[in-house]
Amino acid sequence: MAALVLLSILACVLVGNMGKIFRRCELAQVLHQAGMDGFRGYSLANWLCMAFHESRFNTDTVDHEADGSTDNGIFQINSRQWCDDYRSATRNLCHMHCSGE
Repeated sequence: MAALVLLSILACVLVGNMGKIFRRCELAQVLHQAGMDGFRGYSLANWLCMAFHESRFNTDTVDHEADGSTDNGIFQINSRQWCDDYRSATRNLCHMHCSGE
């Protein structure tokens, strides 16, 4: 359970509005320090692969979905559950704006 909370917090932090584009090794270090290597059976390589294919390591990446929600940040966290984009109904489980504000 604590690992799930850590993943949620990490995802919310990385969604932020800094507009940072991580280098691969830099993001690997951040994820490793956050304890993500082996989290829920996924290696650091798995997390990096997902981040690269979802956003090219760009925290500013936003994709607009047909239902009005948005996918945000490195891991493309959907606004319907995790953050508030002020445009669609949301649970906002991270209690923050999707841009990290």
